[in-house]
Amino acid sequence: MKNSLVNGVPHDEYLVQIDGITASEHLGFVEALKVGLKLRQQHPQSDVKVLETETSPQAADVRH
Repeated sequence: MKNSLVNGVPHDEYLVQIDGITASEHLGFVEALKVGLKLRQQHPQSDVKVLETETSPQAADVRH
């Protein structure tokens, strides 16, 4: 994972996607995962993914 600097503090940027459409962007994995899990509960038939913005499509699927 590659870190970016904002205000001198390293962080990672993540996208939350639902059915291939970006729903939100987050500065930390845990926050993005929380949002992804909430979306997964609201839309159980949809494909919800948390993607790191710096790398090509390596995704953590939010499926149970």
